[in-house]
Amino acid sequence: MAAKNTKEFSVDLITRDSMSDNEFNTLMEKGLLQAKEDKSYPVNDVFDSLEQELQ
Repeated sequence: MAAKNTKEFSVDLITRDSMSDNEFNTLMEKGLLQAKEDKSYPVNDVFDSLEQELQ
């Protein structure tokens, strides 16, 4: 069994209901442009990177 990560951290999440329509549309437009420009990363690489940062 893997050891449980006991590090604590706080994250302020931005949710759709806390955003204006303009903020949401701007965020979606940015993501769409990044996708069209192939500026994305495999999900496994992203989670591996996050795990490294937490250690």
